[in-house]
Amino acid sequence: MSAYSQYHWSKKITVEIVIVVLTGLVLAFLGPFGTYAMPSGLRIAYWVIFGVIGYALYRPMAVITHRLRDIISFPIWAVELLGCMMAAVPFSFLVAFMIAGMQWDWTMIMRHYGLLYVQCTALGFGIYLLMRIIFDRFENDETIMQDIREEHIGPSRSALHERLPVGFPDRIDALQSEDHYVHVYAHDECGDHKEMILIRLSDAINLLDADGFQTHRSWWIARHAATHYKRDGRKHYFVMDNGQEIPISKTYIASIKQAGVI
Repeated sequence: MSAYSQYHWSKKITVEIVIVVLTGLVLAFLGPFGTYAMPSGLRIAYWVIFGVIGYALYRPMAVITHRLRDIISFPIWAVELLGCMMAAVPFSFLVAFMIAGMQWDWTMIMRHYGLLYVQCTALGFGIYLLMRIIFDRFENDETIMQDIREEHIGPSRSALHERLPVGFPDRIDALQSEDHYVHVYAHDECGDHKEMILIRLSDAINLLDADGFQTHRSWWIARHAATHYKRDGRKHYFVMDNGQEIPISKTYIASIKQAGVI
């Protein structure tokens, strides 16, 4: 991963943690789930700590469910809701355990679990929506700054290359979206290259301005790389020279066939 990508990953994680801590402070002020009776300092510590624990559970689940988007054709909000529902299983159990006085009183824990599960799912999804709004704005700001840089520097190879490290191959083979980022794949005499940049897939395709096809909501492939076609039952793929399989969803297969690639 390039220094540029590392910077934006660390920046994103930092912003997410700040949002989680601020949400914990707001919840400490409101005192839901019967916590308002706690002393102020204890209530703040309780919600901030649980916010960080929740983030440690919800964030990996969000990554896993985003991987599932390559398998199941669900809208992004449905995938995120599924991730929140999965992460809320252990998280609501921890909250119920705390409410039970941190004792293995299963009767007390299960008495609260059902309602807590619904509340934790809704809370997690609400935080996701908040982060979505914030990061969408952040991505828009990045695009504006890129446009400003291009006005002063001028185009070099493609506009997308301005966001890639110096020396990244001119000919890009494929793009893959993940969360708010796009993986850029290329190959030259030195071997395979892969970089991750903060951008929407649609914006990356427009900046690249190359001959290619979107094969999936998360994938784009250049025409020069779409030379090996594979079908496995109902599943369709392009296979690049390095063995990377790029899925072709039913949404895009008709246009790809019409272009005469398969």
